[in-house]
Amino acid sequence: ESLRFMKAIGVDVTSPSFATVDFYTAHEALLLPYEQALTRIDSTTGEWYDCSAHMLWVGERTRQVDGAHVEFLSGLPNPIGVKISEE
Repeated sequence: ESLRFMKAIGVDVTSPSFATVDFYTAHEALLLPYEQALTRIDSTTGEWYDCSAHMLWVGERTRQVDGAHVEFLSGLPNPIGVKISEE
């Protein structure tokens, strides 16, 4: 329905921008064995990337500064998010 409406108001819906989408994923890096199993070396840079998501984040369960989750994520060039709360 949205595309029909856009076409009705004169938008060119055959434009390439309507045929593709950039899709990104993110999740808390909670299960270290899972994250480690999906970590690969980039063949062009030689850096380690976690391929389980585009962006990983540290949350309530993984935020210990001296913990294994923060240590693991500190060695990756992936974008890292931090969940901030009252706790």
